[in-house]
Amino acid sequence: MKGSIFQGEDVLARAGRGMLAWALVSCVMATDASAATGYLNEGSLVGWGENTYGEMNVPSGNDFTQVSANGWTSLARRSDGTLVQWGGNPSYNLGQYSTPGGTGYKSISANWYFNTAIRPDGSLVAWGLSRDGETQVPSGTFTQICTGAYHGIGLRSDGTLAGWGMNDAGQINVPAGNDFVSIASGQTFGLAVKRDGTVVNWGSDHQVGSTLALLPVPGTNPNRPPPRQVAP
Repeated sequence: MKGSIFQGEDVLARAGRGMLAWALVSCVMATDASAATGYLNEGSLVGWGENTYGEMNVPSGNDFTQVSANGWTSLARRSDGTLVQWGGNPSYNLGQYSTPGGTGYKSISANWYFNTAIRPDGSLVAWGLSRDGETQVPSGTFTQICTGAYHGIGLRSDGTLAGWGMNDAGQINVPAGNDFVSIASGQTFGLAVKRDGTVVNWGSDHQVGSTLALLPVPGTNPNRPPPRQVAP
């Protein structure tokens, strides 16, 4: 398998923290529950795992360039930038299955209750649950997006970061700076790779494990420091 599924892993390995690669992989291919989806070299899709809600009923074609799966649904992007979505639990339909039309979308990130995409002009669009501002996306021109449980993180073309949605663990308190080149998001934490290869983290301290024992929550907990460098 190739393409965007494994790109994040390469970035973090170069940063000296290959063991954190799963976070960036989950950002691009946000598999979090019963089923998973990937794409093969020829651009076709393959699914595996539970199929209660059609999670593995992947669309046909060999022109897919990105796929993101999470929970009961999967989202894929074709080479012309159109979006395709399948699966979904009708008992928990909060609008996250209403995929926007059009072409030219540049990137996607699926989640349990909301999804996000980068439009052709670099702006963001999100659909689904907006209880905590999940669909109230920030302005700017973006090159990368990641979604956690109820929040999103974006990397702008100028190297700055933006966060939106729930902030109960400081997960959208992104660090300042304009030298970021890659991002990742777990359920309630974030990671970003700087141009020099160092990694910065923020948010909940229980998502990554002992390697990053003290993930900071800037501005929300006086006992924790601002975002800190964790690699190399």
